[in-house]
Amino acid sequence: MKIGMLGFGTVGRAVYENYSGSLSDLNAMIEIAFVRSKNDSRVQGFPDVAFTTDPMNVVSNRQLDIIVDVMGNTELAKKLVEEAFKNKKHVVTANKELVEKYGLALQKVAAEYDVLFLYEASVGGGVPIIRNLKQHLIGKDVSTIVGIINGTSNYVLSLMTRANFNFAEAISMAQLKGFAEKAYDNDINGYDARSKLIILARTMWRIEVLRSDICTIGISNVSKNLINDIRRRGYALKPLVLAKKRDELNYSMIVAPFLIPLDSDFSRVNDEYNVVKILGNQIQEMTFSGPGAGGPATAVSVFSDLSYLLSINKCGINTSNDKIIKVESVDSPEFNIFAEFYYDNTDCVSELLTKSDMRFSDLQNIKGTVSVVLKNIRIKPAEEKLKRIAGINNSSIVLYPILEE
Repeated sequence: MKIGMLGFGTVGRAVYENYSGSLSDLNAMIEIAFVRSKNDSRVQGFPDVAFTTDPMNVVSNRQLDIIVDVMGNTELAKKLVEEAFKNKKHVVTANKELVEKYGLALQKVAAEYDVLFLYEASVGGGVPIIRNLKQHLIGKDVSTIVGIINGTSNYVLSLMTRANFNFAEAISMAQLKGFAEKAYDNDINGYDARSKLIILARTMWRIEVLRSDICTIGISNVSKNLINDIRRRGYALKPLVLAKKRDELNYSMIVAPFLIPLDSDFSRVNDEYNVVKILGNQIQEMTFSGPGAGGPATAVSVFSDLSYLLSINKCGINTSNDKIIKVESVDSPEFNIFAEFYYDNTDCVSELLTKSDMRFSDLQNIKGTVSVVLKNIRIKPAEEKLKRIAGINNSSIVLYPILEE
């Protein structure tokens, strides 16, 4: 079978360099790739690949059987993927935004033309989660999905913890190592992880969730002092996603840095590595882990989808006609919440928190910087109550949930 690629950057090159031999063993080869410029030094030295600056030369090429999308442009990718389907080509993508935003519609188009749309690489880098959910866990009464699914954020927080880097230094190192993009806002603000959580929830429970439904907190406000304070309390700070099924129509979801006990499993997952735990009555607990950032990690999942397509007669299991449930509500779960804020009043903080109907413990006030654990409350109500207390600098409020494993 012949393969065409949309994009030949970090991930595309990793697929070619690491798996050309394996593809050849499966009687497949990468024939052509769409690139922005043939003069780019990154596409030199690949004599077996024909490069084109016109993506239609890839998706409409009658000689190709499979298209690999690693180009990153969501709107253009959507048009090209649809065109590939119309030309009877299977598509493998690593574009999480494409899958989150247009995945349902694209599955329907793929089904119409009797081809497959596979997206293992859109979630968790090299963590083999999507196909395991589809083939082994649907119908197993899964109640909870929890994990670290953004390698950039985990690398940054790991470096700030281990090497005492500040945020800017950690981001620079992540970029140097290839674990952060030049434009890293989606990663550090939690948007990347939110997209992946939506994909996981849709795949597992066949539900459609909106971005606005999910409480999303990034790591950009994390400081060295904050991490040190958290560690003194016996916790590590980790960028988690959490989704809980309350019943068929109601769910709780959040994306945020969580305080995790130092002796927990999640606290030992460091650097660019990802981990996803699936919990349920029948399965108890299943864990999937692996590298979650960088070209080689994502290439693992791209090759996984390719090898799957190449090893079966009917290329894949198409679930596009499965009923998608419209949920009634998605809220943020209640947690004990670590709060930090600057307080410039002389009044007793504990009295003000009590008057605001908040239960709390472990209150500390060091030169006006207050840290406290708020008990059994959701993020939004906690923030609203704190903002109503006179003397609290609203822009200084930091709220992170605590997960006691």
